[in-house]
Amino acid sequence: MGRHRWAGPAQCRGRTFILWFSTLLCIISNGGEIQACTKAESEALLQFKARITNDSNLYLENWMEGSDCCVWRGVICGIGNISVTELSLAGAGLQGIIPSSIGNLSLLTVLDLSGNQLVGSIPDSVGYLAQLTQLYLYENKLGGVIPPSLGMLPVLEEFMLQNNNLTGRIPSSLGNISAATGGYLFDFLLGSNDLSGSIPASIGNLSVPTFHNSLTLEKVKLGGNSFHGAIPDSFSSFRSLQSLHASQNRLTDSLPLLKNCPNLTVVDVSWNQLSGPVPSWLEGLSGSLRVLMLGSNRFEGPFPAWLGSLLNLQVLDISNNKISGTFPADLNRLRGYKKEADNHTFDKLEQVLYEDQIVVIIKGYEVSYSYILSSVTSFDVSHNDLTGPIPSVVGDLTGLRYLNLTSNRLSGSIPSSLGNISLLESLDLSSNDLTGSIPTELTSLRFLSSFNVSSNQLSGQIPQGFQFSTFSNSSYLGNSGLCGYPLEQCLPLEPEPILPDPGLLDVIEKWISFLGLLMGFMMGFIITWVVILRFLKSKRYFLRFKSQGQPESRTSYGAYHFP
Repeated sequence: MGRHRWAGPAQCRGRTFILWFSTLLCIISNGGEIQACTKAESEALLQFKARITNDSNLYLENWMEGSDCCVWRGVICGIGNISVTELSLAGAGLQGIIPSSIGNLSLLTVLDLSGNQLVGSIPDSVGYLAQLTQLYLYENKLGGVIPPSLGMLPVLEEFMLQNNNLTGRIPSSLGNISAATGGYLFDFLLGSNDLSGSIPASIGNLSVPTFHNSLTLEKVKLGGNSFHGAIPDSFSSFRSLQSLHASQNRLTDSLPLLKNCPNLTVVDVSWNQLSGPVPSWLEGLSGSLRVLMLGSNRFEGPFPAWLGSLLNLQVLDISNNKISGTFPADLNRLRGYKKEADNHTFDKLEQVLYEDQIVVIIKGYEVSYSYILSSVTSFDVSHNDLTGPIPSVVGDLTGLRYLNLTSNRLSGSIPSSLGNISLLESLDLSSNDLTGSIPTELTSLRFLSSFNVSSNQLSGQIPQGFQFSTFSNSSYLGNSGLCGYPLEQCLPLEPEPILPDPGLLDVIEKWISFLGLLMGFMMGFIITWVVILRFLKSKRYFLRFKSQGQPESRTSYGAYHFP
């Protein structure tokens, strides 16, 4: 975990002088003979070994009384092998406690006991190691309070006590680390402990540039504790700050102004009680910010219209807040989400962009990353009050892997352009007001392993092919108009009637009326003639019958004869 940094000519000369002066004193005190390890240092190390209750890996096996401690495993001696300058026992699997005798290693510059199972408290004597530059006690089971004496370490550069069981408050004296000599602390890591109280404003002193140097604090990790109150405004003095982790606490108010941090890459304050609108000063970090995690707070107000200006952003989490409004139209400016996936170009971009640890919610699970890779891309705005359509420009974010828009009030159709995000692994659009059908273009997403559009107003047939054959019916529930595998099969569609032209209908109606009249006239004419003919026929028959039934007689009336 140690890093080599250039300390500057003045500081280097000062440290070298102290080491040489100490060496000279050791030679004089031993009658001019150069001894590999002082008796006090050897005894201090043997006392350390004596307090180790379990060394299952036999890491300290060669720590024997009477032998040269500079050849002991994990022990490094400095100039001329005269004094112990480093004790590095990281990951040795040691169980036990740290004795106060550790403070007798007066020329120690590196104390690395990380990754063991050490218990008990941190000895006050550690604060008297005046040459200590790197203190690594992380990932143990250390408890108790942080000794205020640690604030007296004059040249400390890296302070890492995270992942322990430390309790109590942060001593305000820690703001004095490296202040006495104009030194500089780069890493201040106290995350994942059981610390409480408010964050002391004096921590802001860790980043005050001095006459000797302008280098200031780079990493602050306070997450996973029980801190309450506001993040001190003094944090705005962290001009060299690269990452701020304060998640999983009970912090309130709003974020301090950090716009003067041009190198700020990671801001993680999720799972707190921060409120107000999303700070607009974040827009000023357009060139540096890659990870912005504000989820599970009480932020409210409109969706930040300036989000598209964060050109290198690649992880966004503002889920579980009260953000409203619509998406800005320029989300395609987020080049941090744009990667070329064709011709193996993306593999070449698979690189460590920044060494840090973030936890991202993916497919409902917490996924921890120890490094920010170019491939870690997530966009999570779920559980808010966003409205309006999903912009089609989201399809331009071709390097996006995890997209979560669930539990909003988004409307309109699902953009077919989402099929262009060829690397997409998880897509959650559930619990919105989306309508229309599921675009068939989504079947081209061959890496898609999690898909959820349940509880919308979608309709039509579920597209089939590739990954879509693997999704269960839970991905589609709550859409009464959807059909097809894995839901009920769609009913065959009846062909729609072909409607003629309205003008043609008028012509047909006129012809039908004319033909109706004509047919009526013809029928009337025929019926009339039939009646007449039947009448005439019946009269002839009557006359003929009469003439056949009576004798023929003739009656004369003057000159006429009637039959």
